[in-house]
Amino acid sequence: MKKGIKLSVKMGILVGLSIVISALAVEIMCLQEFKSEFGANVKMNLETVQRGILNNLNNRNIILRNAVVALSGRPNFIEAMEEGDASIIGDLAEQKRKIVGNDIMFVTDERGRVIAGSGALSIRVQIFLTWPV
Repeated sequence: MKKGIKLSVKMGILVGLSIVISALAVEIMCLQEFKSEFGANVKMNLETVQRGILNNLNNRNIILRNAVVALSGRPNFIEAMEEGDASIIGDLAEQKRKIVGNDIMFVTDERGRVIAGSGALSIRVQIFLTWPV
């Protein structure tokens, strides 16, 4: 350092620089620790959410399969399918849709063609699905 500067000023500059360097070192260490801990926590939380979503989808799948089995075994549904009565099939689909809690529900034949539907979007979707190709 220069000779014309007082010793107290030199000491103040050294103390100030050491504080700045120490603060930067602590900040870098904290950021590194935070980054590793934060990344691990985010990963763990995402895995937990993923498991929850998969469980929800599996439960929903079981509920829907049970609804299909229950609907397809009803004598009035079997008769309506044999007769091709779309209004009865639609009414039964509407009942099951409300029980299961779906927004829409469709009944298809063995080829996948929509016979009847239920729900807010069912008319537009049904027209789209049955549109001649």
